[in-house]
Amino acid sequence: MPPKLPDPRYIDQPIEGALYPTPDGVILLVGSAPPSLRRSAPIARGTLFVRYGIPLNVRGGGVVIPGLFVSERGAILTGRTAWNFIQQHFQMYPRADVIGLGDQGNKVAVWLRELDFGARLRAFVYRSPADHAPLAEPAGLVRGDFAPALPPLLENTLQAASLR
Repeated sequence: MPPKLPDPRYIDQPIEGALYPTPDGVILLVGSAPPSLRRSAPIARGTLFVRYGIPLNVRGGGVVIPGLFVSERGAILTGRTAWNFIQQHFQMYPRADVIGLGDQGNKVAVWLRELDFGARLRAFVYRSPADHAPLAEPAGLVRGDFAPALPPLLENTLQAASLR
């Protein structure tokens, strides 16, 4: 009998911030709110958790937030270890399985070769690490005054948003 697979573990990066709706989509604000947002009600505020998705390179698109890597030979990795391995060795294990979450919180299982490593990563914000469905996929990032240092992966994933 094959071994039982562990539960997926996702990269959850905590960040103090707020999500605001704008005409161009939801933005993630870190630091104090600029004047243009001070009268707006945030969707969520406080400690939020960011996860990262890799777009699919298949018909219909979609995204996978990786939580578990299983090679065709049975090697199993989760969490940050799985993320780093996938990023560094995706060409060597095209038949490996990647199990994770879709952009709506649905469970997804794909082959590693179905992930589009040439596309920009997507960031999703959650209220808690236990949540499966995201609060939002921010369209951009606003750094207000007194913004803390951001995780490099977040800075490389979300582009700066301009507020009108």
